[in-house]
Amino acid sequence: PKTGGHQGIWQLISGDGTPLLKLNVFVNVDKGTYSPPARPVQLTYKAICEDGFAKIHLYWVDAADNEDGYRIYRNSRMLVQLPANTDSVLDAILGGRGKYNYTVVAFNVAGEGSADMFAEVENCK
Repeated sequence: PKTGGHQGIWQLISGDGTPLLKLNVFVNVDKGTYSPPARPVQLTYKAICEDGFAKIHLYWVDAADNEDGYRIYRNSRMLVQLPANTDSVLDAILGGRGKYNYTVVAFNVAGEGSADMFAEVENCK
């Protein structure tokens, strides 16, 4: 939401038009002094083939102390959103042969810090 004051008025009216209840709500939205989280560092991966799946385990060092969580992307598509202080995730791809671009994004209300990594996987049968 935009910063500043926001006001909403709700009124409950009976079937015959008689006002029963009126709520006047005022909310002040302020980003405060938040800063975007630090980007994850030392991204690494380990890939194995198991049961026809490429299992790619991504690891990183959580360099942020103010993140709300992490979003993991493979080839620009979001795979999962994880809680704060997470430092790894497992991705399983059926058949999984190819090159994959992973982005690990630390986020909070003030913005994002992201880091990219490429993973290459042999054909998994």
